[in-house]
Amino acid sequence: MLIVDKKFTPKVYLIKLQVETDDHGARLDQFALKFLHSFSREEVKKKIKSGDINILERDHPKRASVKVHEKEVVQIKIKITTHE
Repeated sequence: MLIVDKKFTPKVYLIKLQVETDDHGARLDQFALKFLHSFSREEVKKKIKSGDINILERDHPKRASVKVHEKEVVQIKIKITTHE
């Protein structure tokens, strides 16, 4: 996976990852888990369903089982929370 873009704001961390040949045909949740090491698979599935993880330039599938293809860009949005 190739990092295409990263943006940080006080409330959101946004990253775009390009799918490379090795990940072609992988499930979206499995691809995202390679980057989101500290997240459980269930948390990643929830993020996909809510639209926080999606494939750009493709109708949002909202399914963890959708396959990613080489050269597609996957966008991951992580909302930053504070615990007091």
